[in-house]
Amino acid sequence: MAALVIAAAAALRTHAAEVKLSGTERYFEPCDEPLSVISFEPNPLNPKINQYVSFRPVLNYPLCVFMYYVDFGDGSNQFIGEGYPSAYHQYTIPGTYNVNFYAYETGGSSVNVTIQVVVSPEQPCDPIAVEYFNLSTEVAEVGEPVTMQYAVTPSNCLGFTFFAFGEGGLFSFGNPATFDYSYRAPGVYNVTMSVEDKFRRVVEFRYISITIVEQLATPTAAPPTVAPPTLAPPTPAPPTAAPPTAAPPTAAPTAGPPEACSGVGIGAFAAERAEVPLGEPVVVSFTFVSSCFRNWVLLWGEVQADSPPATGTSRSATLSNVYPREGVYLVGLSGFDTEGRAVSKVISVSVVSASCPPIALASFSAASSIVAVNTEARVSFEFVSSCFSEWRVVWGDGSPIGVGTAKAGTLSHTYTQDGVYLVAISGFDSKGVAVSQSLAITVGTPCAGPVLDKFEVSPRNAAVGDVVEAVYQVSSTCTRDITINWGDGKQVVMAALAQAGAPSTDISTQEASSSPFLHSTPKVAQ
Repeated sequence: MAALVIAAAAALRTHAAEVKLSGTERYFEPCDEPLSVISFEPNPLNPKINQYVSFRPVLNYPLCVFMYYVDFGDGSNQFIGEGYPSAYHQYTIPGTYNVNFYAYETGGSSVNVTIQVVVSPEQPCDPIAVEYFNLSTEVAEVGEPVTMQYAVTPSNCLGFTFFAFGEGGLFSFGNPATFDYSYRAPGVYNVTMSVEDKFRRVVEFRYISITIVEQLATPTAAPPTVAPPTLAPPTPAPPTAAPPTAAPPTAAPTAGPPEACSGVGIGAFAAERAEVPLGEPVVVSFTFVSSCFRNWVLLWGEVQADSPPATGTSRSATLSNVYPREGVYLVGLSGFDTEGRAVSKVISVSVVSASCPPIALASFSAASSIVAVNTEARVSFEFVSSCFSEWRVVWGDGSPIGVGTAKAGTLSHTYTQDGVYLVAISGFDSKGVAVSQSLAITVGTPCAGPVLDKFEVSPRNAAVGDVVEAVYQVSSTCTRDITINWGDGKQVVMAALAQAGAPSTDISTQEASSSPFLHSTPKVAQ
């Protein structure tokens, strides 16, 4: 009897699963079986450096787990809480890493497993090239669909392909693709195509000019004409002598028609340096030749969010731009005359790495580790890098990933449900090398207890055969469990099924034992 009772109490204590009833109330129930890890594998199984690897745990009884912890083996680690079932990491150095996974259950114990991840050097990128990029017409009316077609060669390093139609906004489609676009206003537009590799470097840049005119009026049919009646020819009069005629005055010479526009040409277009260190400005100069020049457009070879197009009306100019990442950029220049005719030229500029020490995350902290539902949670960060590119933050609740370029700042997010969320931030330098860190934020009512309001034992003096009862009252909305120690070296752990209860001990079944009491399964007063 005693062994059975003690085993039941141990099972209740060690395998208790947290189940939500509402935003503030929780209770625990026993697990069906001992907790164990079924699988924990990387995806992909054979990652390369600078490639994101996901780790997703599978357990036999996940309701017992309230927090996971992963040590990636390279000095980085990550907690995984509710709402964030997978861990993500990016290795920057090839090698074999021992990844340790821990699952902590509500009773305080844990299970763990260790796996090895072999990270290989990055494979060389297959060439990325534009197979074709064309428009269905060079001149269209406002509202008339213009069909665009393109294809990019498949590559293991192919990233995103972006398009801009000159009316604002960026678009991205599949590969290959055919789609229609209708312009809203007349004008001359450059349709640009920017192809990035997986490191967000622009490797191909193309553009096509298109002229959009007002919608032409539909011609109306002319009314039918009526033939005039035929008249009899007049009778000729007898000839008379013609009077002498005076010579016409000599007309003054008149100026010829104005000289026609002969088009537009590029006299010069070059970069000051063909190779520029990262962080320094790229300087280009150009000159147009035309008697009827109208305007020019220069595209820096990046998406507009990074470097928007430059425009102007002067025949010559010198411009500069600082690129945020390494790469080979195709800088395109187009000039237009007063009749809408255009001339274009493209030059390439290489942005190479400057001295770039390893990127580091100086600080990452939350203003508060506990926040209420529908209240802003704030985190602050600071990266250290002379060639910092961007940061990305994951809030752990399925919301979109945040992206920015500032080295330091404070971010805010509002959670709409209770839970423990893992906020992870990653910083990237111009080479794509990353550093990451995470922290946990608890969303819900802060725990302010527990407070023991009442605890009584009756009777105070008991004999063999009596029942001793302990009555307790606890003030708290976040009590996990309650332990009653009977003073003889034995104890019972009560799951917090209620905030008040009366566990009893029945000593009438006393057998040969060094302890004066045997304690029954606890009972909660209703």
